[in-house]
Amino acid sequence: MDKEETKQAFIALYDTLSSAIFRHCFFRLSSRERALEISQEAFLKVWEYFDRGTDIKNPTALVYRVANNLIIDEYRRKKMVSLDMMQESGFDIEDDDEGKIMEFMEIDKVRQAIAKLPEKYRQVVTLRFVEGLSPSEIGEIVKRTENSVSVQLNRAIKMLQEILHI
Repeated sequence: MDKEETKQAFIALYDTLSSAIFRHCFFRLSSRERALEISQEAFLKVWEYFDRGTDIKNPTALVYRVANNLIIDEYRRKKMVSLDMMQESGFDIEDDDEGKIMEFMEIDKVRQAIAKLPEKYRQVVTLRFVEGLSPSEIGEIVKRTENSVSVQLNRAIKMLQEILHI
């Protein structure tokens, strides 16, 4: 592939996945600013692969894998939820809309439950239920078989039910 074809392939990949990668990062990090930075950094790293001429069999899986690795690095650096982060994610203290507050509390409850899962389960749950990826697509991203991913999803759901007392 020549430079122009490489550039066009990357642009098409970016156009297709940028929103999904941002959503994925935002769900995992709860910060719009950090999610945007991480998603941009992920695409920058993927561009470096493209630019070097690396043979990429599944570009979608590569972008998710790079984003996940950056998210893990972020978790290692900082594990703190602040009021500023909550406000950035859409929680407005001055908002008297009880329904919105209750919805935010439920989402936060699920997010906290997911955060209690071991990383390998947290990752597959997010990819499956936030991003809507199939077990085979998730398998490519996390380098596991489709069956292994399905088993992990099943175990993760059982753990979440226990955590949430469902």
